[in-house]
Amino acid sequence: MTVPDLLTELRIRDVRLSAAGDKLRVNAPLGVLTADLAERVKAHKAELLAALAAGRAPVGSHTPSIPHELSLAERVESRYVNAGWAPKAWAARLRQLADRCEALRPDLAATYRSWAAKVGKRMKNQKGLA
Repeated sequence: MTVPDLLTELRIRDVRLSAAGDKLRVNAPLGVLTADLAERVKAHKAELLAALAAGRAPVGSHTPSIPHELSLAERVESRYVNAGWAPKAWAARLRQLADRCEALRPDLAATYRSWAAKVGKRMKNQKGLA
């Protein structure tokens, strides 16, 4: 994986980076920083610090830029929510899609419902932490 690919993934997952001298600070939503992602960040620490210095790394509050080729499944799994959408609206939209395709594609409707449940579960977990 290249550093630009890693930066794209960090943006999609809403991971924020900051530099403190030669240390790299990572601020990520709960559950986003997997062991694999943490290892990749550590492996590219020097390049990420250079990207921060050059203004190319995701810093502070931002709207993640998401590639258009990401599927709905990848958006749900990466915790990406359309800009301006609250998780509640995102879950409602997924349920609406499930209702629309129930008759023709019950398998797809079931998938949408499970994604809506995931988003709802994340909302409950975040409220519990606040």
